[in-house]
Amino acid sequence: ANIPDQASTVFLDIAGYNYRLDEYVHDHEAYPARIIVGTESFPKDVFATWSRIDKLPYVLGDFVWTAMDYLGEAGVGGSVNARAGTPPMLALIASWPWVISDCGDLDLLGYQKAASYARDVVWGLSPLEVVVQGPLPEGEVELVRPWGWPDARRSWTWPGAEGKQVSVRVYTTGDHVEFRLNGRTIASKRLTDGDLKHTELSMAYQPGVLEAVTFRDGEEIARQTLETAGPPAALRITPENPTAGAGREDICHFGIEVLDAQGRRVPGAAQDVTLRISGPAELAGFGSANPRANPGFQSTSAKTWDGRALAILRGTGRTGVVKVAAHGAGLKEAVATVPFRTLIGLS
Repeated sequence: ANIPDQASTVFLDIAGYNYRLDEYVHDHEAYPARIIVGTESFPKDVFATWSRIDKLPYVLGDFVWTAMDYLGEAGVGGSVNARAGTPPMLALIASWPWVISDCGDLDLLGYQKAASYARDVVWGLSPLEVVVQGPLPEGEVELVRPWGWPDARRSWTWPGAEGKQVSVRVYTTGDHVEFRLNGRTIASKRLTDGDLKHTELSMAYQPGVLEAVTFRDGEEIARQTLETAGPPAALRITPENPTAGAGREDICHFGIEVLDAQGRRVPGAAQDVTLRISGPAELAGFGSANPRANPGFQSTSAKTWDGRALAILRGTGRTGVVKVAAHGAGLKEAVATVPFRTLIGLS
């Protein structure tokens, strides 16, 4: 325990700390020459982690577990609703149908989750981000797993929740936030240094437009608006590129979204979607970011999660135009065509 600092750093210029945030100051006092980096941390500690890093010049930064969701370690992150009074350890053990870790800042399709929006603020990339957690079932509480995050989304679309309490969570570099619902200011909150750049407000859900406006020293610095989408009406399919490689090693992603009649994505929409594929390509995978109940990724049918799904097509070695059609009951069909051609140096 009393090893000289020279011996502890002889092979390393920088000391990596896993889940040892509380030891930064103590160890710096013991070893003033030591440079520290957080090599692994919990997502939910982001505010405390970066508040400390911002104040400690000898700490270079932090790595969180983890950037993106992945298959395996099912349910190590995320959260679970349980009856009030349930022993936490019983509810924190995930079992089937969990198949995804649910501990990433990004979901399995690469879209930002609430933890990623929080990180944008503490990193200085954004002055304001707003997410909302829908109402919990009566008599239940949310238990966040060790690598998890509360189940909040960037959405003001909660059909069936009218009049029920939802939690609006704000991440901001401001010192004052105003909440406006359908053009009327309904609340304001001031933040101190102790709030560590985040606050929340419980309010009764009403469809329409929710707006958060953040101020610093009396000056507005940002605002963000969430608008209620209508019921699902159509599908949209968007290829990642206008052309794709035709080789067996080439793939092309096709993003699929559920839209309302005004062309807005419908957050929370869980719609069955079936693909029809024609041309020189084959399906490599089709599914959503749902951390639970993904029966497989090789079927041409899948259910959207939060209004999104993703299809991945692979070239067959032949060139030609590939047509992908996505359809679901009661929804306007979406079609995309992409030339699969041989790319120089990649065929």
